[in-house]
Amino acid sequence: MQFRLTLRPTQRQTLVPFNYAYRLSAFIYAVLAEADQQYAHFLHEQGYVYSTTRRFKLFTFSDLIMPNARLDVRAGGMWVNSPHIEWIVSFYVDKAAQDFIMGLFQDQRCVIATPKHRTEFIIERVEAVPVEITSDTVRLRTLSPVVIAEKDERGFKVFCYSSKIVLS
Repeated sequence: MQFRLTLRPTQRQTLVPFNYAYRLSAFIYAVLAEADQQYAHFLHEQGYVYSTTRRFKLFTFSDLIMPNARLDVRAGGMWVNSPHIEWIVSFYVDKAAQDFIMGLFQDQRCVIATPKHRTEFIIERVEAVPVEITSDTVRLRTLSPVVIAEKDERGFKVFCYSSKIVLS
């Protein structure tokens, strides 16, 4: 299930560092830990085992959706030029957990801190985004890049990097 979070910067001049994805992931774990410390620890340290080499956390998230952001290479980030930004967080949960997840994120403060920067947002709104799949083949556009590994005819892994995938 997808959730669209609307974030408001706490400061008028807000710089989001370029490498913020790890901090967003840490924020998700922290929110989950507030509700269930053991589950958050399980997801972070182990996850769900698919095979000996594959473990899944059962959540993913988009890049921050920042309209009119201004890149500033010298400052090491992007200046937020809008009163709100959006962030999509997806969990592999059923509809019964929807209200619980929405409640976890509502009114939280999301801090993205590096040695050089500290950016803080208030999560003003959380809404569930229904995702319905009505056929056997779907065309998806991912909100963040995907890396897929396939073995070629010699048994070597070939890595594909894409933001568009087709599943059937």
